Amino acid sequence: MPTLVPVDHDPFAAPPMTLPEQPSSMPPGTVPGNMNAQPDVQTSMVPLSSDAERALRILRAQTMAGNRGGVAGAQDLLNADPTYQERKAQSTKLGDDAAARSQARRTGINILKSYATLKDSFDNADDSTLTRAIGPGIQNPYFQAGRRIVSGVLTAPMTIGAELAGKEFPVPYDASYNLNNLLHHDVHGLTNSFMTGGGKSLNLSDARQAAFDSTMADFMKATNRTEAQKVLDHAKGIISNDFGLTPEEADATISSHLNELRTLRQKDASAGNGQQPSNATPIDQNPVQQFRNKQTGAIESWRKVNGQWQQVQGAQ
Repeated sequence: MPTLVPVDHDPFAAPPMTLPEQPSSMPPGTVPGNMNAQPDVQTSMVPLSSDAERALRILRAQTMAGNRGGVAGAQDLLNADPTYQERKAQSTKLGDDAAARSQARRTGINILKSYATLKDSFDNADDSTLTRAIGPGIQNPYFQAGRRIVSGVLTAPMTIGAELAGKEFPVPYDASYNLNNLLHHDVHGLTNSFMTGGGKSLNLSDARQAAFDSTMADFMKATNRTEAQKVLDHAKGIISNDFGLTPEEADATISSHLNELRTLRQKDASAGNGQQPSNATPIDQNPVQQFRNKQTGAIESWRKVNGQWQQVQGAQ
């Protein structure tokens, strides 16, 4: 006779059904994928009345019993209770708010990528060039263009002389003019990204958008790198706060995109040092350049051949 082992339940019965519980580690006001509770999120639900609680117990019992009529009746009782209706509306609003916050966070991350592009240009500029590219009045593109033109005219004899001697004489303020132009483009890209994202995700007021635009204008007016960095830090804080990102998340996003930009720059530099593709159009290493003859005033064409300048007749 086989040995019998006593059991305290029917071995052929189905295992008891259990409902999944929300993880206790999730803080109130969070959703999966975003564990950061927002301080302005309402996390306490409207308490149900005793009638609603009783209707819920009946609903569960009738559901387990498979009684469709009882389920429908209990559901009607529940729907008629004002506290249940209020909680239902509250749950819907919490869900909508969570979706809006998630969208705002995604938008904020994209804006911070534009911020990182500006930060990359800013970080890669040397101090001397930067102080000539930004500052009160100096940041004006017309001032930059005018200063470059005037300095170019004044140094034209030295430039031509250097060229004729086979040397280079850089036009003063070329670097600062180009940096100013680049920073203006990056600032415009960041500002436009903020305006577009804030308008779609947060419905930011015109005043709020104008305040950010003013902040970025102050960046271009900063007198040195330290003061400019203070404005950039302030702008980063605005973006993080308005779009629901923590400072740590903002820094991580910026750092990641900066690394991507540096990697691309390194690849471009490596490609520049490599051999030219076989299907590429050959680059003329000795292009024809035009100079004005100081004695006759005529425009002449010259080309450097074997390190020596030779005049080219009939070149356009």
